[in-house]
Amino acid sequence: MDPAATQAAWRYSARSKNNTVAWLLWLGGPFLIGLPIHDFYFGAVGRGLLKLGLIVFAFIALFGGMIGGVAASGSSESTAGVLIILGVVLCIGSFVAILIWWIVDGVTMTSRLERTNDRIRREIAAQQGVDPWSF
Repeated sequence: MDPAATQAAWRYSARSKNNTVAWLLWLGGPFLIGLPIHDFYFGAVGRGLLKLGLIVFAFIALFGGMIGGVAASGSSESTAGVLIILGVVLCIGSFVAILIWWIVDGVTMTSRLERTNDRIRREIAAQQGVDPWSF
């Protein structure tokens, strides 16, 4: 085997994404620590940060509605109730969006793995000056 292809194979094995790790991060992330860590594993930092922002928004909406409702309870009962309900509705809506996004990620996980590993293979082949499928 060509030395450049051997080095490319080693680099690919070090950088390629593991199927089992990706699935465990997808499955365990929301339940163990509540974060979309599988996106960061794939290198989709913007997507992961967007999901984190949605999670933070959900909690701010929930607690903001509760705090606003308690603060407004002295002035008018209808205003307090509306603020609490608005916070709960925004929180539930955000978590439904996150849940749907998580399910879509699970359905597309295999294709994301293949695309990511193919991109890594092509980058390494270009760096080493070898055919992407020679290693």
